[in-house]
Amino acid sequence: MTVSVISQDAMGVHRMNRAVACCLVLASMATAGLPYDMRWWFSKPGGGYTIACAPDSNLYAAGFTPSDEWYVVSLTRGGSLRWTSKYADGFPQTITCVDDDVYTAGKATAPGDTRPMFAVRSQTTSNAFEWMYRDEDAGTDHGLVRELVYNSTDDNLYFAGDRGTPTAPDHSIAYMVGSMTRAGELRDVKCYEERLYRYNHASSVIAAPDGNVYSAGQIDTGSTSQRRSGVVMCHDNSLNRLWESYGPTLYNYCIVYGDDGNLYVGGEKSHPVVYSLATDGNLRWEYTYEAGSGRINALATGTDGSIYAVGRCGTFWQFFVVCLNAYGSEQWTYSPDTGEATSVCLDGNGGIYVAGEFYSGPDRSALVKLDTAGNVRWTWTGPDSSGTARRVVCDQSGYAYVAGTYPGTYDSLRVVCLSEQQGSVDEQGCTRPEAPSAFVGRGELRLTGADWGELLDLQGRKVLCLTPCTNDVRHLSKGVYFVRMQAKKGQLVQKVVLR
Repeated sequence: MTVSVISQDAMGVHRMNRAVACCLVLASMATAGLPYDMRWWFSKPGGGYTIACAPDSNLYAAGFTPSDEWYVVSLTRGGSLRWTSKYADGFPQTITCVDDDVYTAGKATAPGDTRPMFAVRSQTTSNAFEWMYRDEDAGTDHGLVRELVYNSTDDNLYFAGDRGTPTAPDHSIAYMVGSMTRAGELRDVKCYEERLYRYNHASSVIAAPDGNVYSAGQIDTGSTSQRRSGVVMCHDNSLNRLWESYGPTLYNYCIVYGDDGNLYVGGEKSHPVVYSLATDGNLRWEYTYEAGSGRINALATGTDGSIYAVGRCGTFWQFFVVCLNAYGSEQWTYSPDTGEATSVCLDGNGGIYVAGEFYSGPDRSALVKLDTAGNVRWTWTGPDSSGTARRVVCDQSGYAYVAGTYPGTYDSLRVVCLSEQQGSVDEQGCTRPEAPSAFVGRGELRLTGADWGELLDLQGRKVLCLTPCTNDVRHLSKGVYFVRMQAKKGQLVQKVVLR
């Protein structure tokens, strides 16, 4: 779909100089399918890794501050800030909400100790701190939890990642699976293949309805022909290893448990690979996308048995989605642009949401909504170059919530809410007219009908990222500026004067 740049003097659009016009071409945003509605966005300095919808109907996002502090944010579904929480030095990678508890996990350092150790932190949904566990074993020099899950069959937490052991050969990093109680007591940690530095780690873990815990990652086998190998491990809830399976991949990045009681794994060899295992570890089928190199970053399974795998493919890295049936046969693929897909979720009503990044022009965060036949419902790309949408969650009401990292004066943790609903009024009372416009008054610049905007000076340099609705401009110098706004049908540039 071609996106035109609106430039009509009757609409008060100023014809800008060549430098600003070039910025317009580079920053154009493509849309496809039906229009979307950006309901709201939230932004704080730092970076975002993940987001979860909690049983209390609120949102919880985790990331880091500009000072590299462990950072957790709670928002209402309408985008209002409930609270923020910070802790010393740390980077949470994963978040899980259970009842009235919010668990985040990643890596952190302790006061007076520079070692990055794996850590798990608990607080209530009302922001009351409960506990924090840090792996302070003197025999470790590194640790990271990549994924944390709750097992409802025994009411415990399970995590997977990697752990460093300086006493092992070559200061190795081991594949790690562990468990702790919801009260913060460590139950056990298992480490495997402690050799050949930095090749071993668990990327993903699930607590399955059968009571077992399945993890996926990579291990250096030490063989001369092929050192690295994708692996799946099965443990019982006491962390006794029941089996391990070395699959057709070099790396495994994700694992899910299907409604049919089988396991589905995504990874890479020389191409993107999806394969299925029975719960006894036997291979059921393998799918390889042959059109170029790539990887599978995330998986989701539908109630009809379909598997949706997302990642990247091709020599120049294409944003990639593939749908397979329950037997591993390809149903359709979607690859619209250079980039990479990082996360996928299903809304239960036939909507498939895929988050990631597009690389064409300025790199931009992206969210695409597809239907189960692979048709595009809509495509959204963020307002900032080099942004990355890391995680998407959605609900049955048709709302998608995206968390990621977006650059600016400082990198920012940002949460964006989008939907197909139109003509609504958001929490701040901003309507969405067809023609976007900007208004200045009382130290505020107000956008209406635009998904995002940028304030440019006379030389075409960006001085401020503008959010929908009200923006504080009291700190800026008086004078003439230009507002570049993105609407559903293209871009518009409007001259404004700050007095």
